[in-house]
Amino acid sequence: MTNKTMNIRRLFVCLPIVFLQFTTLILPAVEPSPASRDLDRFKVLFNHDGTCVFSSDSPYQSTKEPVSLKQIHGYVDEVADAQCSALLLSPYWGQIIPMWDSDVVPLWKGVGRTMPCPDTMQGKVITRVRDLLLSGVDFVGETGRRCKERKLPFMLSWRMFDIHGIDHPEEPWTSDFYKENPQFRIGHPEALAGDSVRSHDFSHLEVRAYQLSVIRELFERYDFEGIELDFMRSSSFFSRRIPYETRVESLRSFFQGVRQIVDHRGKDRPIGARVPQTWDLALELGLDLPALANEGLLDWVNVSAFYETSSELEIARYREKLPHTRIFGELTQTSGVLKRLELGLETTRKCTPELLRSTAQTFFAQGADGVSLFNINYYRDYSFGTAKHQDRTEPPFAALHGIADTSRLATEPHHYVLSRQSWFYQGQLPLRLDGTSARHPHVTLAVGQDYTLSENRVPYEETAVLRLLLEKPTAGVEVLVRNKGRVLKPCQVEGELFPHNYKDGVPPDHTRYLDYEVPLALLEKGENRFTFTVLQGKLVVVERLELAVFRKGKSNVRTD
Repeated sequence: MTNKTMNIRRLFVCLPIVFLQFTTLILPAVEPSPASRDLDRFKVLFNHDGTCVFSSDSPYQSTKEPVSLKQIHGYVDEVADAQCSALLLSPYWGQIIPMWDSDVVPLWKGVGRTMPCPDTMQGKVITRVRDLLLSGVDFVGETGRRCKERKLPFMLSWRMFDIHGIDHPEEPWTSDFYKENPQFRIGHPEALAGDSVRSHDFSHLEVRAYQLSVIRELFERYDFEGIELDFMRSSSFFSRRIPYETRVESLRSFFQGVRQIVDHRGKDRPIGARVPQTWDLALELGLDLPALANEGLLDWVNVSAFYETSSELEIARYREKLPHTRIFGELTQTSGVLKRLELGLETTRKCTPELLRSTAQTFFAQGADGVSLFNINYYRDYSFGTAKHQDRTEPPFAALHGIADTSRLATEPHHYVLSRQSWFYQGQLPLRLDGTSARHPHVTLAVGQDYTLSENRVPYEETAVLRLLLEKPTAGVEVLVRNKGRVLKPCQVEGELFPHNYKDGVPPDHTRYLDYEVPLALLEKGENRFTFTVLQGKLVVVERLELAVFRKGKSNVRTD
């Protein structure tokens, strides 16, 4: 392609966003969200990544069969039946494989019709997407129609940058825009996280214009009731060499473009953002959330640990900084990633229903207005049957019923967990306890209920159970644990703390567990500090911490 041709293409890509930026100079500032954009009815958002329909065995069909309407509709019906407030569809994979017959990214009008795909999880998904679309079925349209039939609000979840597939950017399924414009990539390892070298740099006008052109096509073609901009897939948008002010202004102009696209379909359609679990990481990305909210460019934030359910989300800080913005805390199918099998396929430790509901309770206790669910469909087998992936289970959709009902959550058994995170944010774990050190390391665990109040302890056993999962077997190891100065008494709980129907990631025996009794009256709502002293053993590494609050008669604690 000649330089002249490339310059012409670049001009046409830029024209829409240039116009948008010009209009922002001559038009008054966007008014704050109107009353009709009231989000009170949204308590439970369900992120539906689209890919699961093509990759997972389900009650509706096997992956050995072509994708059918039964599969598409089933994935909508289960969300509606679980009493969720809205379905947010992510309709593309990688850079950019559309799950609709796009004119802006015309993959299925040309090379995509016959392109070879590798025999991997990713390649099989792309093949099944192509087969469905070439059969004449509009996946996005059918999903939206089924949502309308079930009276389930239908929104767009837009991944700002999806790394799937960029390990081989030369492959035919990668968008022409990505392949033909290497100059728009960050190009060096000084971004915040992830595949920073290959990620797009959003300080380039052309990158933002390209993204907006695809969003515009989706809103013109389908009746989305709102949009979530996903800044967690993946979280590299600028080099750290880019000044903070440039990052902020680049993303602000992008939000302005999205607002104009969305408002063209109706002023009542909200814009949300999926943001990092800490406030400072959001700032690092260039997200000036208070300014965006004040300008009417942002209606909610979904605070996310990206892949794992985490009790370390800074919900309280987001609430303090955004007092008038709706805040959601995110829950996922896993509390820990154990092994990556290939791109897009991992071995994970699944969340128990009690863990999902108890973590939701901690979010509400910190000021959240609702919860958002991500990757919940991936309790199912999405490995196309590989023996490396053991779990062949159904998502616990029953656990979503009443998950935003705080009065109901307050009387249930509670399972609070602190686990190591495997992505760009590293929390308190793993914790190395060096027996030769004079220091006494500690962790804090978020609890969603004030058990120091006697009335809150009525349904429960007098003692909770604290469990430590160590990196190595506990033989020859003794760890003293304190809470509020009280030494916790060692005990043992047979098996898992709560029924666990999943195999991946669960220790087969008790050889790596240490259990302790915790007087329930010690536990406060909010952060609870546990301090550790190694009495025996040179180096102990804590990989996971669990706290179980049992209803009366439901504990199987055995004191040694």
